[in-house]
Amino acid sequence: MARRKNRKRTSDGFIFPAPLAAILAGTTFVALSYLWFSGRCEAIGAQIKELEVVKSELHKRVVNEEFKWSNMKSPRNIESIIKEFNLDMAWPEEKQIVRVHGQAALSVPERAGSAENQYVQHTGSMVND
Repeated sequence: MARRKNRKRTSDGFIFPAPLAAILAGTTFVALSYLWFSGRCEAIGAQIKELEVVKSELHKRVVNEEFKWSNMKSPRNIESIIKEFNLDMAWPEEKQIVRVHGQAALSVPERAGSAENQYVQHTGSMVND
């Protein structure tokens, strides 16, 4: 007697193993993730380089402006401006100068009332040197 084959159990098509498909899908996911992260890192690296260039340019500008400011407030420049505008001004004498050092100025309120020291009242306006 010849046995008949069950047609439901036999397949004529190409069978792709499921574990191999899972491994290939995982490998594809890892490869695409690596490429995406690599691209992001390169883009962020380019941004960092651009920002470093901007930072160095700003630092040069700050140094230049500090140099200009120190030249503007030098005694020689102040004297030349006083002469240019024909102002009758002179530097204060040593006895007219009140030196304030750190916290010591806050702990000596009796000096503020003395006749020999003169202080300007605070009017609320901002004064820059």
